[in-house]
Amino acid sequence: MSYESKIQATAVTSSKAAHTSSKKSGEVEQFIEDPQVEDSFYSWVVAAGAALQFILVGGIHKSFGLLLAALVQEYGFTSAQVAVIPALFYSGSFLIAPVCGALCRRFSERTVGIGGGILTMLGLAFSGLTSNIYALYVTNGIIFGIGQGFANLPGTLMVTKYFVKRRGLANSITAASAAIGGVFFPLMVQGMLEEYGIPGTYLMMGGFQLHTIISAMLYRPMDKQREIMRLEQRRKRRRQRQPSLPGVKAQQADLVAEKPPLPDEAPSSARLLPQGYGMEKRPSLAVSESAARNRRPSATLVSSTIMLSQLSLAVEPPEAPRSAGCWQQVLRSLDLHLLTDPLYVACVTSVFLFTAGLPHVCLLVPRFGLEIDVSRGQTANMIATIAPIDIVSRLSLGFLLDRNLFHKRYGLFITCLVGGTGVLALVFVRSYAELFAACAVVYAAVGFYFVVTPVMYAEYYGVERLSSTLTMSNLFAGVANLTAQPLGGLLRDAAGTFRTVFAVLSGCMLTGGALVLLHPCIARRSAGRRNKQAETDAA
Repeated sequence: MSYESKIQATAVTSSKAAHTSSKKSGEVEQFIEDPQVEDSFYSWVVAAGAALQFILVGGIHKSFGLLLAALVQEYGFTSAQVAVIPALFYSGSFLIAPVCGALCRRFSERTVGIGGGILTMLGLAFSGLTSNIYALYVTNGIIFGIGQGFANLPGTLMVTKYFVKRRGLANSITAASAAIGGVFFPLMVQGMLEEYGIPGTYLMMGGFQLHTIISAMLYRPMDKQREIMRLEQRRKRRRQRQPSLPGVKAQQADLVAEKPPLPDEAPSSARLLPQGYGMEKRPSLAVSESAARNRRPSATLVSSTIMLSQLSLAVEPPEAPRSAGCWQQVLRSLDLHLLTDPLYVACVTSVFLFTAGLPHVCLLVPRFGLEIDVSRGQTANMIATIAPIDIVSRLSLGFLLDRNLFHKRYGLFITCLVGGTGVLALVFVRSYAELFAACAVVYAAVGFYFVVTPVMYAEYYGVERLSSTLTMSNLFAGVANLTAQPLGGLLRDAAGTFRTVFAVLSGCMLTGGALVLLHPCIARRSAGRRNKQAETDAA
């Protein structure tokens, strides 16, 4: 067989192999076009990052009442004065939610979470440098609160986005991690108060908040994760196809062996190539010129030498539209049209009444313990002991929600009922054992709330509107904290006891639970009005 015949035979074989390979590649491309990011392995990595953040949040919040009691005892502040500090950071973390949601869409949840970790660290660290109540309002109240809002909301959003089938379980696991922080943080904070005082405790708590940056770094955008999974599948498939063309390699070896000799003056490297190779710009005989001109470089070939650990740097997500300013995105995230929906108004009213009471009560327990002769050390041990009950309550409610045994709204009803009953029991507490029993019920309701709220909104309005519905809900919760805690402090100073405060707060929470039972009636009436309006418009 002549040299030219071998070229044609090799070209035909290569063309057939290329056609077969391209056909297989097309099948592979179709197969890996849209990898399943939701409920994947990396979804649990995101949940682990959110869990780390909730450990820090739950630990600091559950032990912060000990710090407030120390401020009253050592600095001589009144209950009304120290009540402003948690009111500011709770309300700040909720009220900043619209801005946080807009920033998450404009940049990413990862960027916003890292910024939140830096702000929380600075707020607590600066609080250790002052004993002035107004300076604490700025550092421990405003700066720390804004940082908490930037650090908390991205984790909740990412977990809800990354899970579909196991969303309730994932939310319950991340929420239960807050109870894990409640196991050791109260004992640790009480030990730091005894050893280093209030300034040293603030500084060390600020150092702990730097771990928020680690959790935020795991919040990989879903588009980037989808591209990473696609490239990984392509690489695995390519490795399986590597030894698929032995006949072509053998013919190429024969072709090189029988090619005419090159002149002596030719470079030594050129001796390894067929004669005339590279001298003309015409493409291979296996493909046409138009096909070669329109052919793009293979993404699998380009990324063949890139390690999987480097793909997060190599893959660039599509550029988000930046025509709308941040303020326009904030207004869009508010979604004020939700306030025209009677069902949503009923939901946020229940949230308002619940959050006016329960977070406030958790901060009042250490000072109420001093009122009934229970020391701060005993209260710290009690909170640490109650934490496993909190974990069980969060996981159990998430399990029940995943089983779809009842509508998600009844989860909020159970939360308000359990929390209101526990707070009402505090009115009649006289001893440490009674305080322990009542607080066990109260802290279980805290876990219920963080599990059921995002799941209920997703059930009513879908995951697509979860960001706006949760943002507006957090806005109302922020207003509740901003008003209820200072008023509770004034009521404590006027009445001389926390029992009056507990009675008022339990009434608010039970009222919010009763309102949940009206959701079916409100939904039916809203649907009837919409149908009548549609008939009127059609006529």
